Order: sequence, then structure tokens, then C-alpha cells
Amino acid sequence: MKFTNPLPNKYIIIAHFKSNWKWIAGMTASWLIAVVGILIYTVHINNASNLISIVIDDVPNSHNSISLALKRIIQSSPIFIAAVVSSSMIENTITQEISRGQITLWMTSSLSRNRIMYSKIMFVWLVNLLILAPSLVPIFVYSGIAVDANQYFGHMVLELVGMFVFSLMFTAIFALIASLFSHSSRLVLIIQFSIIGYMFLFEVLELWGPDWTQYLQYFDIRSLLVVVLVSGTKGVINLMETNLGWVLGALAINIALTSVFSYLACWIFKRKDLML
Repeated sequence: MKFTNPLPNKYIIIAHFKSNWKWIAGMTASWLIAVVGILIYTVHINNASNLISIVIDDVPNSHNSISLALKRIIQSSPIFIAAVVSSSMIENTITQEISRGQITLWMTSSLSRNRIMYSKIMFVWLVNLLILAPSLVPIFVYSGIAVDANQYFGHMVLELVGMFVFSLMFTAIFALIASLFSHSSRLVLIIQFSIIGYMFLFEVLELWGPDWTQYLQYFDIRSLLVVVLVSGTKGVINLMETNLGWVLGALAINIALTSVFSYLACWIFKRKDLML
């Protein structure tokens, strides 16, 4: 019985990095600057008490903390960033390669179709990690010197883990879409950006929608993104500890969905007639 190597192929990953490194570097620098700006504004400029804390509870004249910065950074922006990054990289490394016939470069090698697709998905995961990872440095620095770091640092780390695991799912979903509709790159982009627009609509409704829109949260994809640190309703930041079972359960669901979508993307790509 012939052994099939299940690991991603490093040459595919390296080749994609070489052809996309400028775009990746630009996105990384832009996101890092944005995160630093949000942290400085939230914790210093717009903070009357100048108290650096992860969570502020009943502190007079203080309405900002790292948890509020995390709310601004984590609950919206990185998810859209990861979705756009995933869509762009899937377009460059899968959809366009199939439509232009460049995918034959890999298919004529000894690599299986499963391994080719898995390597491309792994590449996009690594790109998301590289873009988001540098922004963790200022977050960890601020959180490490916060007055309540001993009490809430673990909650913040859990929030970040949940965000990253959730973002991986978009790569798997978009790879599945690219495998299903590989015959039309335009259709792939329309479906992908429709999903991004769907999330953006819920973001707008959450911020400015009428009261009844709160019931629409159950149809929001982001409901699987467990929020551990959230803002209170009385001008201060309170820690709303989500049930630990749901936190771990949501992480498990995200990992399971990511695995299923990735498997289906590889399975469809393996059996699809690419008409090259």
C-alpha cells in the first residue's frame, strides 16, 4: 500500500509567498499601524484617568480600557480583514490558477490533488497569521503592564484565540466556494464578497439599527465568535464572563467547521473536471 504524505507541500507555500510577499507586507504594516493607533487613542488620548487596564469596573471618570480597544479591534475589523485576505489569496492561488491553466504546474508533479489544495489552504492560513500576529505585540505589551493583568490577562488571550480560530473558517469556506465554482472566477468573487457584505450589514445593524434588530443576531455568522470581554452599558467597561462551556464549545465548533469545509474543498477539487 502506497503511503500518502498528508502534510502540506512546502514548495507550493514558498512559491505563493514569493509571488505575493509585497501585498502581504503591505497588509501587515497597515493592520499593525491601525491596531497601535486604536490602542493609543483608546487607552491614552480618550482616557480621562490615564489608567491602563484590561477591564475597568466602577472607576470614576474613566470610560476606556484595553477591553474596549479589543472590542473595536477584535469583534469587527480582524474578521473583515481575514475575510478579505482569504478571498484575495484564494483568488490568486486557486481560482486564477485554475482559470489560466497554471494549476497544471502542480498537477503534473507527483503531488496528489488533495495535497495541492491543502497546501494552498495552509498558505492562506499562514498569511492570515502573519498579518494578524505582529499586532499582538502592542496588545500584549499594554495588557502586561495593566493594573489588572493578573486577573484578566487570560481572558484577553482567550478572546484572541477565539478570533483567530474563527478567522480560519473563512479560508476554508472560501476555498470550498472556489472548488465548487472553479469554472467562474467572477462568480466565486461575487459569492465571497456577498458573505462579507452580509457580515457588514449585521455590523451596521448592531451599531445603528433599531431595537428589534437584536433578534437578528441568531442569523449572524459572527455569533460563533465568542466574546469574553465586552463593554458595559453604563459608561464603564465590565467583564461579562461567558459560560466557559460555551466558550470551549464554540471553539470546538469553529475547529470542526473549519475541518469539514477544508475536507470538502479538497474532496471536490480531487474529483472535479477542471477542463484544462
